[in-house]
Amino acid sequence: MPFMKSSIGDIHATGNLGTLELEPRNEELGHLVAEAEVTQLRLIAEVTEPLAVCRLLLKIGLEQLGKSFYEVSVSERVRAAREFARRPKPGDGWWFLVVASPTIA
Repeated sequence: MPFMKSSIGDIHATGNLGTLELEPRNEELGHLVAEAEVTQLRLIAEVTEPLAVCRLLLKIGLEQLGKSFYEVSVSERVRAAREFARRPKPGDGWWFLVVASPTIA
C-alpha cells in the first residue's frame, strides 16, 4: 500500500477508494485533527520530467484519436504532434497544462 511521510505525519493508503489515513507526528496534531481544527491535507504534485509527461500525453491523445478518427490521426494536420511524441529534437518544445480539481466520491 502507498505510504508517504509528510510534515504533519505519515499518510497511508487504506485500500478503500478515495480514502487515506493520517498518523499524526505528535499528540498535539492528533488532537487538532480529532477536533476538526485541521481538516485538509494538501499534496503538492510537481512535474519533474515535463518532456516525458508531454510525450506521454501526446501519445495517449493520438492513440485515442486513432481509435475513432484514424485518417485524422495519420494526417499532415497532426504530423508535428506525432513527430514530437516519437522523437523530439533537441530544443523542440511543446506545452501542456496540469489542472486538478480533486473531488471525493
